[in-house]
Amino acid sequence: MIDDPDLGEVVEEEIVRLLEERLVINRSKRKIGEVVVRKEIETRIVEVPVQREKLIIEQVGSETIQLAEIDLGHGEVTGVELRDASRSDSAVPQLAVPTSDIRPTVTGEFLSPKAASNLLEAIALQGRHGCAKVRVELVLDNPELQETYQKMFDRCSRQ
Repeated sequence: MIDDPDLGEVVEEEIVRLLEERLVINRSKRKIGEVVVRKEIETRIVEVPVQREKLIIEQVGSETIQLAEIDLGHGEVTGVELRDASRSDSAVPQLAVPTSDIRPTVTGEFLSPKAASNLLEAIALQGRHGCAKVRVELVLDNPELQETYQKMFDRCSRQ
């Protein structure tokens, strides 16, 4: 017996054991409805304003003619230097006057193959580029590369 003046007297003490209780359920399946699960793909057109810089090369004369358009987002165009074939100090492209058997030509010099490639790509992307023939000439610093590059030209070009 416990004597505590605040609680009073405890007359009997009994220990109650906790027992486990089991619940048995009789399960049975029955159909109460149907569902359909499907996946749907939806395509939405979203308009987002995008600014792109492009380099436009035009021939200036009595009539302005667009020669090339280069999207600057695809690569940096540097070192484009156009010159007249008869005067090496000029920065104007050579534009030959068409005659019966001579076609008009445009020439230019580039400081890197990448810059030349960007210009050629821009011309190729035009719907009607108007090129009858494309001529490429490389001036090399290293003569050891001549044979390698010539083999590449021979594989890819037609005479």
